[in-house]
Amino acid sequence: MVAPGDAFQHYFWGEKNAGYDVLLTNLKQGANAAKEFHEILRERANYEEAFCKSLRRLSEKTFTINAVGSFLPVWNVLKKYIENMSKIHGEFSVKFKDLCQELNNFKLDTISKTNKMTKEQAEIVKTAASLNNIKISLEHVNKCKKMYHQRHKELIEGEEALTKAGSILDKTEKSERELEKLQQKFAKSQEAFTQAENAYKASVERYNKAQEEYNDDMTNSCKFFGETEQDHLGQIVEFARRFGDMEGDLITELRKNCESVLGGQNEQRLTGLVGYTPEHLIEIFVEEKNTGVEMCPLMQVELLTVNDPPVLSTTPRPLHDKSRYYTLRPLNMIKACTIAPYPFTIRAN
Repeated sequence: MVAPGDAFQHYFWGEKNAGYDVLLTNLKQGANAAKEFHEILRERANYEEAFCKSLRRLSEKTFTINAVGSFLPVWNVLKKYIENMSKIHGEFSVKFKDLCQELNNFKLDTISKTNKMTKEQAEIVKTAASLNNIKISLEHVNKCKKMYHQRHKELIEGEEALTKAGSILDKTEKSERELEKLQQKFAKSQEAFTQAENAYKASVERYNKAQEEYNDDMTNSCKFFGETEQDHLGQIVEFARRFGDMEGDLITELRKNCESVLGGQNEQRLTGLVGYTPEHLIEIFVEEKNTGVEMCPLMQVELLTVNDPPVLSTTPRPLHDKSRYYTLRPLNMIKACTIAPYPFTIRAN
């Protein structure tokens, strides 16, 4: 496996020396990555806390409901499931908050270190100066090169003019003075061209020297960038791994709660919702609420014994004889009859 510093040394050169800006931007983006990751984790922790509070209120509400009837076993399972789920999310809400706090400390430390490194780190500062020197040298090279080409053009034009004038002089017999002026002008063009050429060569030499200095400084910077990046990634990736593990653990705990409460079983009988079929619920209700297996017997009519009815006298009596009225025998003339379930009495005169 290639070390980060070695990889950076091999793959961040190229034209215009763009590698330094790419690595410096990546260093600054490391702090931004920590900041954005912290924002995401903070929101995730807030969502977990809010959901935990909602589940806690829901759990408390379930205990205020007095469910009765054959649905009671299922209701008890649901209450236990919601209560357990509230506890699980409560525990992970605290874990997410703790991880968020650690990541916040890492973020602040990364931002502070990045700002300090970009301003004070020797490798970065020196490479930045070398890169700036290259840019200045390159501008000087382009300027000298342009002047060199211009002087070369003037030299060619002077040479052509001198050659042409010499040819015309042979034919028209012009004065040697005009030819001398052209020769003097050509000599100045040669001198200017030589100066431009020397200036151009010096600018290129200066540029190459700046480039070599940059190469050395950039090599050291690549090593520093690589080591810094490796350390940064090692820490932030560890935070991401812990975050992923927490999410996985949360899912595992919720699944366990679901399996053990909603669909679990023990040696006696099924306790989860899976085992609570309508028939099973009816069976449980019958076992707990039965009032007996024998039917109430039918009620029998219980009659009481009574005396014979009274005998009326048939002997006529005088009108003034008060005994002429019917007389009742001295016996109970009450006939009682009881009919279930309400008794009543018949009185005979």
